[in-house]
Formats: sequence, structure tokens, C-alpha cells
Amino acid sequence: MGIAVHARGLRRSGRRMLACFAAASISAAAIFALQAFISDWFGAFAVFGVTAVTIISMARPREV
Repeated sequence: MGIAVHARGLRRSGRRMLACFAAASISAAAIFALQAFISDWFGAFAVFGVTAVTIISMARPREV
């Protein structure tokens, strides 16, 4: 029983990680597309921020 619940939780977290990664990829692509209109430093900082927030949100444990 405990193993099945754990496996189900892993599957759920895997989907959540995939969704977070997809959202970060789309955000990064949009930021790269906008880099022609904004300064290089601001674009690099925005990409770093999106990546950091995504990694933190994936690593943070969630209550079921």
C-alpha cells in the first residue's frame, strides 16, 4: 500500500516537473524573442530569474 502511494506520488511529481520545465522553456523562448527590444543585461537577468524560480518550485516539497 505504501509503495503504491509513493509510486503514485512520484508519477504526479514527474508530471508537475514536466509542466514546470515546459513553462520555463516557453518563458525563456519568449524572453529570447524579446531580447531584440530590451537590453542584453536585462534579458540575461530575466532568463536567469525564470530558471531559478523554476528550479526552486520543482525542488520544494508539496503537501498531497
